[in-house]
Amino acid sequence: MVSVSTFSFVSIPVVFYGFTQVLFNNLNELARCTALYLVLMEK
Repeated sequence: MVSVSTFSFVSIPVVFYGFTQVLFNNLNELARCTALYLVLMEK
């Protein structure tokens, strides 16, 4: 039981960190596509 609680205590920050990394990567991709779209629309 102790090992399970320790595993959950450790896995929560790891999952949260991975989720934030994926979210920031998606935001970077979205910003890049938006900038490219605006540049193409200006031409």
